[in-house]
Amino acid sequence: MMSKILLVLPFLFMNFAPCFASDVDDATFGFGSLTNYVGKIQTDDQGHTRQFDFSPFFSTTMKWKFYKKFSFVPEIGIGIPEKGADDNINRFQYHFISNIGHNFYDFTSTFGMGFSFTRLSSKGGTETLSNGLGSTDFPVPDFTSTSRNFILTLGADYILFQSWAAHLKIISFNITDKYKRSFSYLIGLNYHFGEFDWNFK
Repeated sequence: MMSKILLVLPFLFMNFAPCFASDVDDATFGFGSLTNYVGKIQTDDQGHTRQFDFSPFFSTTMKWKFYKKFSFVPEIGIGIPEKGADDNINRFQYHFISNIGHNFYDFTSTFGMGFSFTRLSSKGGTETLSNGLGSTDFPVPDFTSTSRNFILTLGADYILFQSWAAHLKIISFNITDKYKRSFSYLIGLNYHFGEFDWNFK
C-alpha cells in the first residue's frame, strides 16, 4: 500500500503545485550523456563494468517558485533510439520526474521522483555467436516491450556563463532492494530561458 502511495504522490503534486504560483519562474532545455547502471553491466572479457557510456539524452523543465527559494520543477527527459548491448536489439529510454528545487544564487539543487521507461525492440532473424569451438546461428525474437521503473533522483545545476549551466543528475533504481539496486548518472548542459509571463489562473 505504501509503495502505491509513493508512486502516486509525485503526480498529484505535479498537478496541483502550479496552482500556488501564477507565473513560470524559469524553463530549461538540456542535453548531455546518460550512463545507465554504473558498475552493473560487464563491458569486456576481463570483467570490467560500465563506468561511462556516451548515450545522448535531452531534457526540458519548467519551474514554479512556491516558497522563498523552493520551486516545483516537473521534468521530461528523452534519449535517442540506439543499439543495446546486442546490436540486434534497439533501445529507447525516456522519463518523467517531479522535482523539488532549491535555489542558492547560481546553484540549484533538486530532489525528484518519477518513472523511467525503457522500450526494447527487435525485428527477428538470426545472429551468429561463438560457441567456444566455432560459431552457431541463434534466432533473434521479433518483439517489442517497455519496462517501467520508479526512480529517485538528485540533481545539481550551476550557471557557468549567461544562461548556460552545467548539469549533473544521479538516478537511483530499486533503492530499497540491495540486490537489484542500481544507479545511473546524466552529465550535460542546460540552457535557462528565464521567467515567462504566462498566467495559469
